[in-house]
Amino acid sequence: MSRRCPCHTGGERVRWTQTVADLTVAVDNCIGDILISAGFISYLGPFTAEFRQDVGDSWRERLVEFNIQHTPGCDITQTLVEPVKLRIWQMYGLPTDPLSTQNGIMLDRARRWSLFIDPQVLTQSRK
Repeated sequence: MSRRCPCHTGGERVRWTQTVADLTVAVDNCIGDILISAGFISYLGPFTAEFRQDVGDSWRERLVEFNIQHTPGCDITQTLVEPVKLRIWQMYGLPTDPLSTQNGIMLDRARRWSLFIDPQVLTQSRK
């Protein structure tokens, strides 16, 4: 039996090196990404998808202006989504559009409930 760590084999070494590099970038971008997500949760609940996108673009421009590292195109879905939880929500009927996904994340992560837009008018159809 070999006494070498499996991470020293060719394929594993490359994979681990890439994982470390990816995590380093994620940690470096964490402050900007979380700042955008906090803004989404705090201020953008009652607005349309287009308005959320426009404001998010504006905020990302400010991050660049102030030299705050962030992931290009970061938003609440990219930063805070838990894929398994999202899939469960969708199995129980959450529409798969980005606005509904963002609303679900905001509702799950916020301490206070925000007003939300119901793009499929689901609340009206269940009366």
